[in-house]
Amino acid sequence: MGREARVVVIGGPARADERARHLIEVVERKWSRYRSGSEISKVNDKGGQSVVVSPETYGLVTRAIGAWRLTGGCFDPSVPAGGALAAPPVGVPSPGCSRIELDEQHRSVKVPAGVHLDVGGIARGFATDLAVGDLAQLGATGVLVSIGADVRVAGEPPRPEGWLIDVEDPFEAGSLGRLRLRAGAVSTCATRGAATAKDPAAAERLVDPTTGAPAHTGIAAVTVVAGEAWWAQAMAKAAFVAGPEAGIALLARHGVTGLIVRDTGDILEAPGLEAFC
Repeated sequence: MGREARVVVIGGPARADERARHLIEVVERKWSRYRSGSEISKVNDKGGQSVVVSPETYGLVTRAIGAWRLTGGCFDPSVPAGGALAAPPVGVPSPGCSRIELDEQHRSVKVPAGVHLDVGGIARGFATDLAVGDLAQLGATGVLVSIGADVRVAGEPPRPEGWLIDVEDPFEAGSLGRLRLRAGAVSTCATRGAATAKDPAAAERLVDPTTGAPAHTGIAAVTVVAGEAWWAQAMAKAAFVAGPEAGIALLARHGVTGLIVRDTGDILEAPGLEAFC
């Protein structure tokens, strides 16, 4: 998934962190669009044909398409064919997910010819969710898993006030502040400054699905707090594409909270953020 992963485990059996490492590596092999043998690559390569996938991949694709519907297309995992192993062609709108077929009984996915799935961001979030759930089931009393800017926590935190998660400043190295979380997830989508230095191609990859061009909406970064990391990631990208005011309204409408940093440095807070500050 092209990011650094961090695993913190409190309690539970010894070497539980290695189990999380293994799980993340397994789903990376299934979901990477840069691996020709991954399940996502097979789905993309067999446009117009149903492809049976693992439960993890079916769950990921189902969530990605659900997020597309719920955000009115602001979050869009579809890209034109030819864009699966590189940035989608500039100026070509995303085809959308309306013609992607899911068969729950056979656990198959069929994308039409001319459409590819790019699940990189939401895959990182879902991987953290799976790893946290697995470690909690294994007996860990507290867990934090992060992949890049996607963080999920559960169970007993290491300090009474909860897990403390820094919100990176999108303009320079450092933090805008800390969020206090006892359970749930935080995801950040940023394309400027310190965040871009860690991921130089981020600005080119975050596109407006209606135009296929880079998304220039007056936003430097979006941070979202939600119950699960896949949803926080999808909402962060959707709010970025929607723009500052519409993005805040989108977060409020879906019952999540967070903040938006404008290009000017001004910060907009969604309702409910104060509970986590």
